[in-house]
Amino acid sequence: MSKYWTLFQVALQDAFSERGSAVIWAFLDFLSPMMMLFIWLAIFQGQAEQGTTIGGFNLSQMLTYYFGVAFISAVATSHNEWDVARDIQSGELSMYLTRPLSYLGHQFITNISWKLLKAVCITPFLILTFYLFRQYLAFDFSPFQLLMFFSVLALSYLLYFFNSMVFGLIPFWLEEYGSFIELNEMVRSLFSGQAIPIIFLPGAFLAFGQFLPYRLFYDFPLTILSGRATSSDLITGVFSQLIWLAFFIVLFRFLWRKGIARYSAFGG
Repeated sequence: MSKYWTLFQVALQDAFSERGSAVIWAFLDFLSPMMMLFIWLAIFQGQAEQGTTIGGFNLSQMLTYYFGVAFISAVATSHNEWDVARDIQSGELSMYLTRPLSYLGHQFITNISWKLLKAVCITPFLILTFYLFRQYLAFDFSPFQLLMFFSVLALSYLLYFFNSMVFGLIPFWLEEYGSFIELNEMVRSLFSGQAIPIIFLPGAFLAFGQFLPYRLFYDFPLTILSGRATSSDLITGVFSQLIWLAFFIVLFRFLWRKGIARYSAFGG
């Protein structure tokens, strides 16, 4: 355990040494939901009737939803698939395989250190956004809602992380990996609730999205935070998160063993 604590300290120091890049990435992650706040504000203000709802959301609920999207994007997402893929394709993976730490553990600790830095970097943007939209945002949460939200958010992060790790292994078999990772990112954005609330998707797409794990990344935590989740939704959602998490962990371990065998056979 001390090895990973040392790695965490080193990774955190490295992350803060590149805080300029972290600020830029934090801003880019925040930019899309920030733009959606202004877009939905304009849409609702353009409605003739007061108290208009769209897809079951009133103005306050919609803006609070995208404020939550901005928060989740900063603290509970992972894009380490690109780092993993580059390590494999460049051959730098060999260097990690000779170390006394697992590659998975290295990626996880490094990602956590960057999450902490991004959380620090995005805080000013969140404060500014809260100030600009304070008359519209609704933060009437019970202690139980907050507890469940952060508990589910931790599982969402682990799901996101292992989903990214699985797609990062593609270069073990395919040289051109970028299009597959980008496709996963697009599908993930659409069906997770990051781009739009998934309830806005057409019927067939919505039904299809229920069979994917991506709705558990954004939509499920935000449903809890908004108070729209029933007890049944909570039980089903957490159970689904655990099942999908187990699936991605098993899938990663299987592909990792197969990939490493192939990598070593080719002199990696």
